[in-house]
Amino acid sequence: MSSIDRRITGVTVTYCREYKVEVPKTATTAAREKLKQLRNDAARRARGRGKAPAATPEHLRTMNTPRLVPGHRARGAGDAKTNS
Repeated sequence: MSSIDRRITGVTVTYCREYKVEVPKTATTAAREKLKQLRNDAARRARGRGKAPAATPEHLRTMNTPRLVPGHRARGAGDAKTNS
């Protein structure tokens, strides 16, 4: 959010210096007020989806079981190709 605040300042200064246009103080104040509302919105600040469920023995078995796809050979760690 601070980067957006810097952009508001940057646009205001650029318009004033390069285009000789005075940006009304009410416009920058309104933009910063809207940014403040977004910053304080509890729904936007909520992160993640909560605590992950504990892994069960069935989950561990499923993760450890190789998935055999027709046409593909299951390769283990000791099954690497050699240059013989």
